[in-house]
Amino acid sequence: MKLKLLLLAAAFGLACPTFSQTSDSQRAPRGPRAEGPQRAPRAPRAPQEPDAACNVVSDIEFAKVVNVKGETETLKLDVYSPLEKVSTPRPTVVLIHGGGFHPGNDKTQRYIVTLCRELASKGCICISPDYRVRANTRYPFEGTIQDAVDDGVQVLEWVVEHAAEYHIDLNNLYIGGGSAGGVLSLNLLTVYPELCKTHKLPEFRAFLCLWGTMVEENLLAPLHADFPPCCFIHGTEDRTIAYSVSVGIEKRLRELNVDTEIHPVEGGGHTPMRAKKEIVNWMEKMIARTYVPNTEDKAACQEMKDLFWMQK
Repeated sequence: MKLKLLLLAAAFGLACPTFSQTSDSQRAPRGPRAEGPQRAPRAPRAPQEPDAACNVVSDIEFAKVVNVKGETETLKLDVYSPLEKVSTPRPTVVLIHGGGFHPGNDKTQRYIVTLCRELASKGCICISPDYRVRANTRYPFEGTIQDAVDDGVQVLEWVVEHAAEYHIDLNNLYIGGGSAGGVLSLNLLTVYPELCKTHKLPEFRAFLCLWGTMVEENLLAPLHADFPPCCFIHGTEDRTIAYSVSVGIEKRLRELNVDTEIHPVEGGGHTPMRAKKEIVNWMEKMIARTYVPNTEDKAACQEMKDLFWMQK
């Protein structure tokens, strides 16, 4: 068993090498720069585009868990919704943050907030949850993933319980995440058929994987044909999780006859949010093409028709 876990951790390191690298803040300070010609000053970056406007309910407690230190930890989530009054169930995206499963990363991760606000401003409900992280993720890495997946299950149980309160459409639920959040989501989907035997969980319309996958041999369970449609978005120059890893997972799912699509961000590294418009557009299109309206709810159908992007 120990050998299996060591191999698992080593293989993950090959797929995701910089998850374990020392951060810039931990590096030794550089010595003084040698005298010489002065470089021309860099042109200032364009100011960051403000996030889309929406309503946010923050820090909703959804679970109490015991972390790797043996301490009780309270897990919370944020709910994003459109500014206009929502009176019917809306397609709902559970979007999970990344950060290599290390402390210091949570549901307020910059690009997660940006994407949740974008989708909420266009009519969706978005949910961004926390999950257990740990300083030493690799020994055993399987335990790190299992804790995170267990927390993901509790998020989904909260979603089922509070669907009416937050206008969550349980028939049009989407899951995804960036980097470690994509790894978490992928692993959750591999064990989903078994989880549904013991937990009251909804089905997913699609999986939105943002620059985060693992080779099949290192997942909690094998890939299978019961996956929902999958949308992979990944920078082609990603040095944290190689673009080829997403290509391999997408290819394997297609072999299992799962509906998949992959969108390369050409020249993009890890978290290529300079391509925000394209990323949001790919996510929107996957939601739009997999959304199934409740034809018995006339008001809901009319609300969704008013969302222009759903007509793509």
